[in-house]
Amino acid sequence: MPVLTATDVSRICRGRLIGDGSRSVSSVVADSREATRNAAFVAVRGGHDFIDAAFASGAAFVVVEREESLPSNPASAVVVDNTVQALSDLAMHIRSQLAVRCVGITGSTGKTLTKDLVAAAVGVRYRVHSAPRSYNTDVTVPTVVIGCPDDAEVLVTELGARRAGEIAELCAFVQPHIGVITGIGSTHLEMFGSRRVIAQTKSELLSALPPDGLGVVPSDDDFLDVFSETTSARLRTIGAGGAIQYHAVGIDGGGRTHGVVTVDGEELPVRLAVPNRALMRNAAMALAVAIELGIDPREASAALANAALSSARMQILDIGDWTVANDAYNANPTSTAAALRSVRELAGDREAWAILGPMAELGSRSADSHRRIGRLARSLGFRGVITVGDVEAAAIAGAAGDIAHRVVSMDEAAAAAIDLIAPGSVVLIKASRVAGLDLLPDELTRRLQSIQREA
Repeated sequence: MPVLTATDVSRICRGRLIGDGSRSVSSVVADSREATRNAAFVAVRGGHDFIDAAFASGAAFVVVEREESLPSNPASAVVVDNTVQALSDLAMHIRSQLAVRCVGITGSTGKTLTKDLVAAAVGVRYRVHSAPRSYNTDVTVPTVVIGCPDDAEVLVTELGARRAGEIAELCAFVQPHIGVITGIGSTHLEMFGSRRVIAQTKSELLSALPPDGLGVVPSDDDFLDVFSETTSARLRTIGAGGAIQYHAVGIDGGGRTHGVVTVDGEELPVRLAVPNRALMRNAAMALAVAIELGIDPREASAALANAALSSARMQILDIGDWTVANDAYNANPTSTAAALRSVRELAGDREAWAILGPMAELGSRSADSHRRIGRLARSLGFRGVITVGDVEAAAIAGAAGDIAHRVVSMDEAAAAAIDLIAPGSVVLIKASRVAGLDLLPDELTRRLQSIQREA
């Protein structure tokens, strides 16, 4: 980003300057732990409790809503009406100065890994900027845009939504040229009420595309009519009967997925460093983006094998004598079913276990969705399922039957895993992030190391 002074930020965000307006920054953060002497800290929501910490870390100045939250005589600060809006204003200002083509990615599942795959496929020719993790909210998407280097040629963004209109608001400063919708599922159904409303919200990305832009969508989605009605851009369908087709071949013992993507009649071999057949569609979508940007599909498909993937998404770990698939960043019925099938295939002749927490925000479909997961684990031949939590765990366990072992907390899950799971097993960890099971691999490692020291 260009260097901005506190005076610049107060003007861009229509705020009020306090203290030294000449203090300059080359980055903007919304997490006080990332504050440095070259950064401005924007105190969004609960961030006002960490203003002192940001200054202690060296922040050049802060952007706040409440002047009374500032320490006495701050060297420099900007007071605004709304700090989330201030981030958007800064992103809009920065975006207007960037000469980049922008890719926006949304959907009910697979956004982050699709972002990673797009960045890899496009990176064979262009300088690409994308977030290192899942940055898809009204707070984190602006920081991705703000942090885009001046010499970047392609900006890849991930767009989430928890209400209608939110993606349109993000697109106002993202300004995408290419939009990818990975699919419409039941994630956040509790908030949206129906899958059609979810589809309409995700389609706000397509509505934001220019007439010469491109929308990339699944050919078999239930809401193709919504996609086509909401955009003047071209649509390219991915899947059976679509412009680009794909199929998964299998998962090898090293946890890699092999498949084929067909482009203009040519079959391109694709290898992904993650065990999940369902992600072959996401790979095909990444190739569609690369082709739109003029990249040879052979080069792009080869690059997918070395894509740098975000953590806690079917991340294969060796923990003790187990092979662990850590997919605990988030969960919904579609991704959980895919993860169960993938781990069962990866296990081969070995025992397969699953440690499952709740899938959040499913509304009235929650109980039935969790029961289906329990039945699926049983039908796939899992040796055991450890369910973590209360109501949702009971639904999974009840459907899984005698292979289920119920616990309440992560600590209990770790203890049960050590007691029950045989060496050499393949273990899936899957839950929505609210369950905190993304921390379970570290806890399992700690306990196993402690046991080894005591032996």
